[in-house]
Amino acid sequence: MFIGLYFGSFNPVHNGHLQIAGEMLCQVGFDELWFVVSPHNPLKEAANLASNFDRLAMLQLALSEVSLPIRVSDVEFNLPTPSYTYKTLEVLAKSHPDDRFALIMGSDNLAVIEKWREYEHILEKYPIYFYPRKGDDAEGLVSAYGAQKVDALLLDISSTQVRQMVLQSQPIDHLVPLSVAAYIRDKGLYAE
Repeated sequence: MFIGLYFGSFNPVHNGHLQIAGEMLCQVGFDELWFVVSPHNPLKEAANLASNFDRLAMLQLALSEVSLPIRVSDVEFNLPTPSYTYKTLEVLAKSHPDDRFALIMGSDNLAVIEKWREYEHILEKYPIYFYPRKGDDAEGLVSAYGAQKVDALLLDISSTQVRQMVLQSQPIDHLVPLSVAAYIRDKGLYAE
């Protein structure tokens, strides 16, 4: 199988993540797409990061509402932290030797890929499909890294925005699946 790996903290998952996943499945032709929940991105702050369990549960709730070949992977929960993508890819390649993997990311992440551990190895062994973010030089990234641009319809939503709205007691039902909004309310996530 050809599997697209969409790494992230998904803190929380929102409708934009789901839109990108659907577009990638349609346009690239992956057999499956896996959301890989990262315990902690070494290039980002850990502040306001919901527990691994909560972020995984929210993704599972969100995916239960869609009928696409998408699943959630917690592979990084069993690896040393901080998690490094090249290590995760090694583990997945060993545990799924008959599958081919590719990475899915935004142009903002691709623009800083040279900060990643073993980024040359990743670029050499794994195709990268990226969606352009406003203001990024998508064509420059294609020529610099051999990545493939996918023109996905981008919803103007961020996890940071969702967390801020929860903190300000504003409704988020239009930004995240209803089951995720209910989970956030019931668990009191991001409220302080």
